Amino acid sequence: MKLKIYVVGHSHIDAVWLWDRKETVEICCYKTFTNAIDLLKKYPNLIFAQSSAQFYEWIEKYYPEVFEEIKKLVSEGKWEILGGMWVESDCNIPSGESLVRQILYGKKYFKEKFNFDVKVVWLPDTFGFASTLPQIFKKSGIEYFVTSKLNWQTTLPFPYFLFRWKSIDGSEIIGYETPGGYNNTDPEHLIRQAKFIFGRHKIKASIFPYGKGDHGGGFTEEMLKKLFEYKNDEIEKIDFIKAHRYFEEKIDPIKDKLPEFKDELYLKTHRGTYTSFAKIKLNNRRAEIALDIAERFSTIANSLGMNFKVEEFEEIWKILLLNQFHDSIAGTSIEKVYKDSEEDFKKIFDFTNSVIQKSLDYILRKNNVGTTGTGKSLFVFNPLSWQRNNVVKVELEKIGFSNFAIKDSEGNLLDYQIVTENGKRYVEFLAKNVPSVGYKVYRIVEWVNQENKEASNDLLDNKVIENEFFKIEVGDTGVIKSIYDKKREREVLGEKGGNIIQIYEDETLIEGPWNIWLGKLDELHEPVSILKEENKLSSSITVKYKYKDQSEKDSTFTLKISLYKSIPLIFFKTDIDWHEKHKMIKVGFHFNGYNDFTTYEVPYGHIVRRNPDSKDASPAERAKWEVSGQKWLDYTFTDGKYGVSLLNDSKYGFDVHGNFVRMSLLRTPSFPLPYYNISLEELENLTESVMDLGKHTINYALYPHIGDWREAGTFKKAYEFNYPLIPVFAETPEGCLPQEISFLGLCGSDSILLMTWKKSEDKKGEILRLLETEGKEQILEIEISDNIKEAYEVNLMEEILRSENITIDGRKLRTNIKPYEIKTIKIVREKIENSLEN
Repeated sequence: MKLKIYVVGHSHIDAVWLWDRKETVEICCYKTFTNAIDLLKKYPNLIFAQSSAQFYEWIEKYYPEVFEEIKKLVSEGKWEILGGMWVESDCNIPSGESLVRQILYGKKYFKEKFNFDVKVVWLPDTFGFASTLPQIFKKSGIEYFVTSKLNWQTTLPFPYFLFRWKSIDGSEIIGYETPGGYNNTDPEHLIRQAKFIFGRHKIKASIFPYGKGDHGGGFTEEMLKKLFEYKNDEIEKIDFIKAHRYFEEKIDPIKDKLPEFKDELYLKTHRGTYTSFAKIKLNNRRAEIALDIAERFSTIANSLGMNFKVEEFEEIWKILLLNQFHDSIAGTSIEKVYKDSEEDFKKIFDFTNSVIQKSLDYILRKNNVGTTGTGKSLFVFNPLSWQRNNVVKVELEKIGFSNFAIKDSEGNLLDYQIVTENGKRYVEFLAKNVPSVGYKVYRIVEWVNQENKEASNDLLDNKVIENEFFKIEVGDTGVIKSIYDKKREREVLGEKGGNIIQIYEDETLIEGPWNIWLGKLDELHEPVSILKEENKLSSSITVKYKYKDQSEKDSTFTLKISLYKSIPLIFFKTDIDWHEKHKMIKVGFHFNGYNDFTTYEVPYGHIVRRNPDSKDASPAERAKWEVSGQKWLDYTFTDGKYGVSLLNDSKYGFDVHGNFVRMSLLRTPSFPLPYYNISLEELENLTESVMDLGKHTINYALYPHIGDWREAGTFKKAYEFNYPLIPVFAETPEGCLPQEISFLGLCGSDSILLMTWKKSEDKKGEILRLLETEGKEQILEIEISDNIKEAYEVNLMEEILRSENITIDGRKLRTNIKPYEIKTIKIVREKIENSLEN
């Protein structure tokens, strides 16, 4: 028996890491690509492969002559396009829609520039992979997945090299984990890897990347000669091959014999990346939401006649996608990378703020909404696809009256309160039944007899607040002693309480931002002050702590716990001014119940993980002592009758031990040193720079509920927590439309969520992307504000799949949706058929 080894020339290039993007363009990409071009011309049997559309776009912009050479080599079959993504993204932190856009804009670029449809997603260095990715990849036309990262395990190596990777909806792709890394330069190492694959799977033909990477490089002439001259009796020969051809010819025919794997691909190192460098993670969450809202309302405005360019959204999305590169969003790059990132996010927010404001103004003006009467009209917009109640926050200076009242559309006076945040004063009131993807109008009128709405402060011993749902008691230590659920007549917390701030020594001087090695633990139990506030709509307790270890300056924690009337959430606002290096901060809650399992949101879905200290946990499950999640986690007690969801606005790292549920708030490791292209003397003179020192504001909430997360609607509560209602002042003449309207509604199911509403990439319609969240096959019914002319099911690349299973009846369409399915529908509305920009 002889093994056959295939190689593809490759250089892994980090878009940013120990260098910034300028160096990536000028050195990593340019030198690697020109070197590869020269060698491909000299040796006709070579094949070079490269991922990341961003790199090609940079080369096209700055080195057009090199780009033309690459195009020629691609057409000749000597240069292979891999990856299909804008960059080699992180695959735990970006939202599901961000991952869709990574592939949409990546594949779109490769199709337009090279007429090539990528089917191999290439992520050799990404730090773990969400369990929902097979569906995202499959519906994007990706058939094969390649990584090298899973062999970076400190314990329990991943059991397979080739496998069928399945998502919770049943979608399946072929996965390949290389036995070695992505920087292969020695034929002997290739043989050892080929033996591993044969020993595990009895597959004789294997493929490996060949060349230097990280900072670029690829193969050299010396490497090639070594490869060509290499002789070994155990191998038949070594050939260059395209990765696409290898999988289609060598693996597809035997795929049914490959083992099935239905789980996340968890990396048992690099757990710190869920938390390191909090600012980029906060900016990422806000940018994802802002882009979503801007797309939704600009699409509605476009249906009413407002023009905008699809290309502008694409360019802004690409800025976000670049910042989702795995060494960027993970917090593992040098400090300069995050200075560039701040400028990027400013561009994103300037764009989205402008688009949202213009779109909402246009909607109100074009709808000619009636707002006659005294005072000012305040329109409250809801971007989410269900009717909701929530607090609206309006800047006090925009009210225009020193004494005023707020009225709903029926003329009822509403309670409101005035609060101060970061030196600015706001008016808060409760908006009820705000329509799905729509608005509701309120009136601000002058009202001399209104009572003072400022909060009253209570410095007495009474540390109890309550509303109609909960009664909360804070102890002398500042820890919450009790959360009593008044509706269900049960205690939520265990004896040790909740909202406990824990500070660990984080012994990662060498490992830096990547890995977590927790040491000595401190807990905050001696508050400087505990202040109670009672207001018209809310009550709160604020606990302030000071902390000092090695720093000369005190660090401070200001923990505000709030209850609002009519809202079944417990709100937490934690302000931290932090000055200690090499620490990790967590917040935890002991719950009055137990379960072996916790559920977490992941990109476009959820995952259920067994808790690592469960007596039934496998060795692999015990290794998951810090895990990733997105907007929510849920801890429902074993009997399934009661549970608690933890919602957040910017955090991605969690752990559960027994009934103690924790969220990671901050880490302060050192930034990596920029040791590429720097002399040893310069390196020795660099001073240590520590990330995440300074001020942070973190918002999270508890949602105690009956039943499990499905019954409680946790998905929706988490999205409401992240998507605020949007207030807009506008004065328009009396019109014919009602003073509240829904532009889109989902009928008949609480488990289906609208995730995206945008113009189609071909500018000939609109894209609706929906997610079935609870595992129910059912009928999906969508009602929109204009008659629908055409509707098609499309894949994530917006290619038409079919239309026969969609029925249209005026403004409604009906189709089926499968359990946990990401469903994408393209519609053409009669009203806007001729108004879309060409």
